[in-house]
Amino acid sequence: MTMPRRSVWAATAARLVAGLLAAAALLTLTAGLPWALCRFVGWPLADHVPSIAELKSVLVAPLSPSMLLDLLACLCWLAWAMFVVDVGRCGLAVVRQGVRGPQLRTGGPARRVAGTLVATILLAVLGSRTATAAPHPPAHAAPTIPAATAPPVASPATTTVTEVVRPPENGVHDSLWHVAERVWGDGTRWPELFAQNRGIIQADGHALTTPDLVRPGWQLIAQIPAPAPTPETRPSQDQPSPTSPRPADPPAQPEPANEPSVDLTTGAFISLALAAAATTAVTISRLRRRHRYRVGSGVREDLRQPLGPVVRALLVPVPPRAAQPQSTATPLGERDGRQLAIDLASHRGVGLTGPGSHFAARALLLHLLAVPRPDGTATVLIPAPDLGLLLPNRATTRTPSNLVLTDSASTALDHMETALTTRIRTGEHPGPLALFIRPTQQVDDRLHAVLNAGAEHGLAAVLLGPWSRGNSLHVGDRGVVEAANPTLDVIGTRLYSLSDDDTADLVELLCHVTDAPTPQDVAVEERRPDPDRQPAKPPPKATAAQVDLHVLGRIRLLRNGVDITNAVAPKQREIIVHLALHPDGVRRDAIVADIWPDAPGHRPQNSFHATLSQLRRALRTATDGAVETLTTTHDSHYALDPHIVDVDLWRLHRLLRDPSADAVSVTDLYRGELAEELGAEWLITPRETIRRDVLDSLENAAKNSDITLETRLTTLEDMRRIDPYNEGVYQDIIRIQRELGREESVARTIALLKVALAEIGESPSSETTSLL
Repeated sequence: MTMPRRSVWAATAARLVAGLLAAAALLTLTAGLPWALCRFVGWPLADHVPSIAELKSVLVAPLSPSMLLDLLACLCWLAWAMFVVDVGRCGLAVVRQGVRGPQLRTGGPARRVAGTLVATILLAVLGSRTATAAPHPPAHAAPTIPAATAPPVASPATTTVTEVVRPPENGVHDSLWHVAERVWGDGTRWPELFAQNRGIIQADGHALTTPDLVRPGWQLIAQIPAPAPTPETRPSQDQPSPTSPRPADPPAQPEPANEPSVDLTTGAFISLALAAAATTAVTISRLRRRHRYRVGSGVREDLRQPLGPVVRALLVPVPPRAAQPQSTATPLGERDGRQLAIDLASHRGVGLTGPGSHFAARALLLHLLAVPRPDGTATVLIPAPDLGLLLPNRATTRTPSNLVLTDSASTALDHMETALTTRIRTGEHPGPLALFIRPTQQVDDRLHAVLNAGAEHGLAAVLLGPWSRGNSLHVGDRGVVEAANPTLDVIGTRLYSLSDDDTADLVELLCHVTDAPTPQDVAVEERRPDPDRQPAKPPPKATAAQVDLHVLGRIRLLRNGVDITNAVAPKQREIIVHLALHPDGVRRDAIVADIWPDAPGHRPQNSFHATLSQLRRALRTATDGAVETLTTTHDSHYALDPHIVDVDLWRLHRLLRDPSADAVSVTDLYRGELAEELGAEWLITPRETIRRDVLDSLENAAKNSDITLETRLTTLEDMRRIDPYNEGVYQDIIRIQRELGREESVARTIALLKVALAEIGESPSSETTSLL
């Protein structure tokens, strides 16, 4: 995107005028002030060393106007000297950190004045030179990914990209100037960057409000010229005819793809395909917990299993991935903003050496295990002695179903040879089979023979060391390929990488997805809600509440029947929901830890107080001053005021504690999931806990012997609507339908169950099919 010529000249003229004024001011302060002091007051230093008698006469003499003037002149000289020192420091800061460095805006008044003058002068000089010089070619952003937030509409000649603010390196902080240089190759275009991103809420809850403050991890959107369409090449006259045999493509070059990569706060660097696969795995594992839950058992421990740091980082929304052409190649890394993928089987083994080799091997392992492939699910073999190279100091007792551990390298090769023989005999290729192994003299010959014969049958190997019979890559400590065989054009590629902790967390996540269902066989004589999981005392009942708060389903805030929800911002709603979950109140630190989990230092506490203040202001505006606040506080302990606000969740809890509560009352109150429009991670556990509490209560009501089969069936259907993945509820429905003689309804129920379970890769259990 380019600015109009008139705007460019106006901006250049404004910078030059500001620079001239700043230069005049700086010259006046650094040279004009000492000249004026010398001219009108005199030289500050004595022309001889004063004697003791002279000192005594000066000290005992009364304060005269001339002496007062001399004292003030001395103070001016000291202030002038300090200012000159600050000018020098600001000049050094410019050299080290750039014109927009934070050193220019910190310190005392003199320091800030000096920084402002120096920055204004240099911006005028550098901006003028840039504006009159030939335009720079756009720099390659590293990496530049499609914008995740809703960007301004780009013109047909431009495309919107996102550049991530980088963490400090060697004491140098990132800035809008540096980001503009990476995106456009011109740091003076930082005002455009500021204008496009001002006020956009970032993942940490903050927003860009001043050009001097950007935080690491922020994603700034920008518009760059769209790449020119590649002209179609006319077929050459020397090309072979369609009937002539086509030469085989050399399998040496990695396959490029326009798929971006993801840098995580844990240090992991992975493809967007793996990030999407991991996020899907988290969703599926949670739905499978719902599928396996035995209603009425009261089990809640499985909801409190913590997620690893890398999994939590992956739950941050990522840009949507454009549809990619299906490929059997495995993502390897990124170079020049483009992903490189490699067909491991065709290369007959790839060895990894260097300080970053094991990090790259772990990433290859996870890409094979987790990323869906068009040629079937990949299976990975690892000898147990070599597993320590990938997961040191980790006792791995569980592995995904497509990760096979063998006793030794010889056993792993036996598996490879057996699979090769079977695939050749049957002609079936169930999916890639990759071996991760340390090269040794004892296995090299067998492995080389298997890979040569199995290249066309999906057999591959990643060697945790140099591979003398094929290709090897030397990976530096930053994950960049520093040396490689000539047949592989990958030098300079930054390989995907994972630490051992991140790998173990992702492997554990995949275990939850690929494990066979293990329903919780809990025999419960009388299924009642566990009183230990209910609040210590009944939630307070509002008396003549001024505000009705609905947190079940979509959040709604009503004042005398008037909906004022739109006055409340998303973070403010999170705080309200958090307080609604704790009717007895909760400490500020607990709220901050949930809503701002990754914010450093005291910033989350400041954000909490600012958000609460904004909430009060919004309430006063929306209610014309009738409602000042919803909360009470005492010694950093916050709660919703039951005299002001009445919460549907509190009414539900009171109802669940009542053993005589009927199912209709419960389902009328439970209108949907807790705060269903909020996607915050901390809401997952309380959301599912409330769902199970409701299911347990409805199960208890359905067992009431005083109700008819029709009423019981209606209650069970309500339970199915609340949790369409719980297989036990379907089983109870089928039993009642059988008792009522409704065979056609049984078929409908089974069809609904199959559709729901297909979403999470499951099928009806033998217990369910036995009912048919």
